[in-house]
Amino acid sequence: MALESIADFCGELNTPGVRMVEYLPTAWVDSANYEQIVNAYRNWQYDIPLLGGATWLKAPIINSGKLWDERPRPNAQGTAYEQSVSGITPKMKPAVTDQFEQMDGYTFLLRITDRTNQVWILGTLDHPFTFAAPSTTGSGNARNQYSLNFSATTPRRAYGFVPEF
Repeated sequence: MALESIADFCGELNTPGVRMVEYLPTAWVDSANYEQIVNAYRNWQYDIPLLGGATWLKAPIINSGKLWDERPRPNAQGTAYEQSVSGITPKMKPAVTDQFEQMDGYTFLLRITDRTNQVWILGTLDHPFTFAAPSTTGSGNARNQYSLNFSATTPRRAYGFVPEF
């Protein structure tokens, strides 16, 4: 396959940032009907089927640097991609700690919407994300916050999400 110009795959305007981070426990995916089919444009083709009553959950993450990071890492099998979605919560509330403790027992798929409304799927059932939420009140000028981090090592870069079926 011949290389093509990257410009053929990019828009003319790029508004930086992520508008929405959603997460889904992999245990909530209807794995019997889950199909990971990606088209030639690297877009996920099918909506991710959920078990009855399940829905994508939203994470109110404020960018504290790079919100989404995807880095290639060569290894003996080729290249893996270390991916992370990190940020801070708008304000710490004690009741959220129970949710964080429950989340420790799950793995996740992520759905991210960037500022140009492009949706991305991060992770698969075979290579899901884990979650961590260290807390801090920090120094005198720091925010009262939790730092949230979803991370995974995946064999492929993230896919666009444009389900056609």
